[in-house]
Amino acid sequence: MNNVNVKLCDFPHNIRGFVVRKCEDDIYYTVMLNSRLSFEQQQRTYLHELEHIMCDDFNSGMDVNLIERIRHGSEGI
Repeated sequence: MNNVNVKLCDFPHNIRGFVVRKCEDDIYYTVMLNSRLSFEQQQRTYLHELEHIMCDDFNSGMDVNLIERIRHGSEGI
């Protein structure tokens, strides 16, 4: 996906990552990853956030907590 950027940031340990969506002429996403995680944890988190993008969770209208339960359930986390 060429409309996805990744940034590493020092977040508290309880925040693995999240996605920010920017809508202008096109839609761009920035996946924010916790730089304090191991490389493997960052990879898993990145794939999790990509799943949100690919499943169009931003436009689902569902509660974010329900979306997270669904996504984490499908990953077995």
